[in-house]
Amino acid sequence: MAYTTHPGNQRFVAVGTVAVVHAALGLALVYGLAGGVATIVKDERLTSFFVPPKETPPPPQPKVEPKADETVTTTPEVAPEQNLTFTINRTVAPSDILPPIPGPVAPNPADFIKVEPAPSPSPAFTPKGPKPINQSRWISTSDYPTASLNRGDEGLVQYRVTVGTNGKVKSCEVLATSGFERLDKGTCSKVSSRARFEPATNSAGEKVMQTYTGSVQWTIPNK
Repeated sequence: MAYTTHPGNQRFVAVGTVAVVHAALGLALVYGLAGGVATIVKDERLTSFFVPPKETPPPPQPKVEPKADETVTTTPEVAPEQNLTFTINRTVAPSDILPPIPGPVAPNPADFIKVEPAPSPSPAFTPKGPKPINQSRWISTSDYPTASLNRGDEGLVQYRVTVGTNGKVKSCEVLATSGFERLDKGTCSKVSSRARFEPATNSAGEKVMQTYTGSVQWTIPNK
């Protein structure tokens, strides 16, 4: 079978060949600009070289200003595997040592003002005790108990009486006995009924009740 070449078919082949060549050149340029490997045909040998891609710098970060009421804390970046050790050597000066806290201070007696008590006013009257009146008439030899005379009883009786504001005896008691009951009782009996006094007075001159102490010596007359 014989094929006949038509002019239209040859033209179509030529156009297709040109398109393939342009496509190949386009791919070579694209790979060359993208940092690929471009192959240059020279003297029928292949030579290859690497074209590094262009580094695009990062866009500048906007600077954030802290607000007036905000506090920005910056933490330094420390590698996790890095151990930091600080040693501070400092000599303590005597001025850096705090003085001891003083304890309570005992009061000084000289700091106190001594207040002297006001002197007592002088009394308008001098206090006086009861004063006996006609003391020699209180007891006489005729008052000697008959039984005591017959037995010869003698002795000293010490007594104490309470004198009222009217000068009379209100009560009597024996402080020291004579050793004989009749002589003791006879003493308080005669003194209580016969004794008279000027009443005692206080610092205001007023009459007050007070005690009086006395004694009677019982002695047998013409013994």
